[in-house]
Amino acid sequence: MNPVDVLAQIEPQYFVDYVRLTGIARDYVADTLRRAMEADPNDARRRLHLLGLVGQEYAAYEDAAALLKAWLDWRSGATATPLEPLFGYRPGEARLDKVFTDFAITTGEDLIEALGVANWLPAEWAGWFPGLDLEKTVRVACRFLADDCRRNQKKFGVAAFNKIKHGLLIAQSARSYLSTLPDAPAALIANQDPATAPTHPYIVYALPSDDNSLRERERSVHFISRSLRLLACLYLLHRFPVAVKAAWGGGGHAMFLSVDLADLVELVAEVTAKK
Repeated sequence: MNPVDVLAQIEPQYFVDYVRLTGIARDYVADTLRRAMEADPNDARRRLHLLGLVGQEYAAYEDAAALLKAWLDWRSGATATPLEPLFGYRPGEARLDKVFTDFAITTGEDLIEALGVANWLPAEWAGWFPGLDLEKTVRVACRFLADDCRRNQKKFGVAAFNKIKHGLLIAQSARSYLSTLPDAPAALIANQDPATAPTHPYIVYALPSDDNSLRERERSVHFISRSLRLLACLYLLHRFPVAVKAAWGGGGHAMFLSVDLADLVELVAEVTAKK
């Protein structure tokens, strides 16, 4: 069978799985790490928690880059199904700035237009959930992905993430290597800047582990996963209503009333309530 035909055949089930399980994997790890630290809040636990959380944060950025690229490729007609680029993308492509630059996206509104999200919004939503502003939530989510996430997926952060994933070139404390740096875990990175590499061939990249930094990283993990799952729900309902009915025993209303999507409905309520 043609590979593209196979991907088209499994696509509805993949997005059902993404909504129910795959898309919450980063949340689960981040929450488990936080609970472990809260149960035993010692210094070593905090440092280990930070390394795990950085890993989930930067993996979430790569998830966003890969999935958005998949939808954008499909929307542009470059592929017959979003699963083609998901199966074929290389790690170096999983950069939000590259994805957005390739598609001339600079704002959340650009992302909404490029994805065609306006067509994914169910016309029945107001009847299903009176007072909950789905369109506003989608706009906030796309603005977060196109602005905050693009800015926060820093070059050195990506390098630190790679050191956490491969080789564990991580220091317990940046201060142990350079007295002017904070007493926080750090990644040891080769300097790729031609202008400074001859005199400073390596960089000690400190990763702050104060409460606020940890909260912001955890917030990023949660909001990225919820934003992507919300978009996946809308895409699934728009393109594959039969799969939605088979999975949740009804249409979009049944899907959003299910325990699988309780956190997303809560997200819409929170965004609706904000001024």
